[in-house]
This record gives sequence, structure tokens and C-alpha cells, in this order.
Amino acid sequence: LLAADTLMKIAASARTTGMIPTRSRACSDCLSGNDSETIVDSMMNLPLLCWASRTSGNRAYRNLARRHASWVAKHLTRPDGSTYQSGKYRRSSKRPRVLRHTHQGMTNRSVWARGQAWSIYGFAKAGLEFRSERYLSVAEYNAEFLAKHLPESGVPPWDFRAGRGAPPDVSAGVITAAGLLQLAEACKRVKGGCASAWRWAPLARRILTGSLAHLRDTPTTGYLGGMVYRMRGRESWEREAELVFGLDYALEAIKLARK
Repeated sequence: LLAADTLMKIAASARTTGMIPTRSRACSDCLSGNDSETIVDSMMNLPLLCWASRTSGNRAYRNLARRHASWVAKHLTRPDGSTYQSGKYRRSSKRPRVLRHTHQGMTNRSVWARGQAWSIYGFAKAGLEFRSERYLSVAEYNAEFLAKHLPESGVPPWDFRAGRGAPPDVSAGVITAAGLLQLAEACKRVKGGCASAWRWAPLARRILTGSLAHLRDTPTTGYLGGMVYRMRGRESWEREAELVFGLDYALEAIKLARK
């Protein structure tokens, strides 16, 4: 509840935008103190707010989660189903000065694979939570883009615009697999909510199988390697490592795939 209250306080610093910024103060690369930023990763915060609403009986948490999901759907999702990682907006105006970009992807116009995974997973969960056909359609658009650009290996490249031979990101793979399995379950439980419900569980299993092929007997930096934190990082581990969130969602995807 303290964590949920923290999100509420951060959101209050940019109340007119309808979204939850990454922080209440100006972001490190904002042009002014009046700018706010959120990232597509933020979709993973919303289940906490929904839990807080059920636990406390305070619907303000749930209402904030719904507003934020709608903001991300509108501003960080492209018409082709791909995603931006980040959007910057003025805190004091409903009419934004739009700057959409990336922190960890290749370029502002490219598609960072882990961001795409966060969006699939986040909107699948939001679609089920709110029984929302709109949110499930966003998750499906995201999944359709991914399916069209997935390599034969079944593991997404670290950025979908990085070209042939780009390093894979196993963390994006396992998060995507978990998200697609969440989407398949949401499609079952929200009547009429999905256009292609039958596609997502088989695709998830293909991606999970490809990702788990990176398991090894002797670790360099973890047993499930091949996870890219950021390609332009200063440290070698940032380009290939076992990352805690990747391992977490790998275990979740394995559990969901066994159902």
C-alpha cells in the first residue's frame, strides 16, 4: 500500500496529463522542470494499483491505473502495433508537447523488444482486470507486430529494427512468452475480447522454447544468459547477462505453459 501511495503521489505531480510519470521531479534529460516522462515499462505497475484498490476499498487506485493504461495506449502505441519506449509531456497542460523517444532501443523510431514485451504483458493484464476489449486489442496489435518480425530462432532481437545478425534479447523473449500466455488466458475470460485468441499460447511456447535454448551448464553471468540490458552500456554485462527480471518472467512463463 505504501508503494501504491507512492505512485499516487507521483501521479499527482502531473495530474492534468492523466498518466503516472517516472518521477515527481523533472526527468534527467527533460528540457524543463515542467516536463514529465513515462515509459512503456510502467504498464507493469498497474496490477499493484488494482491490488491496492481491492485491498483498501479505495477506487482511486484503480481509477489511476485505468487512466494510465489509456494514456500509454494512446501515446506510446504506434498504428502498426509497435511501441515507443518513452514519452515526455508538460505537467501543466492537457495538450502535450510531444516527444516520443527511447532510452534503451536503437533509435527513437525503432522498436525496443523488451518495451514491446512490457506492453503485451501489461495490456493483457489490464484487459483482464478491467474486462476491456480496448486494452486486449492493444495487446493483440502488439503481439501481431511481434509475430511478423520474430526471427526463426523464436527469440526477439534486442531491437526489431536492428537488422539481420542483431543480438537476441532472451529477457524480451521470456517476458513476451509470459505476456502472451497472460493474453491467452485473458482472451478466454473476457467474452468477445480478442480477435485471434487461438494464436497466442502456441506463439508463447515457441518463444519460450527458443529462449530456454540459451540455458547453459556453466555460467558466465548467470545460467540463462543472452539478456540485453542496453547495447550502448559501458559494462560488458549490459550486452549479455542473466538479469533478475528476465529470470523471474522465465519462471513465470514456464509455470503458465504447464497449465
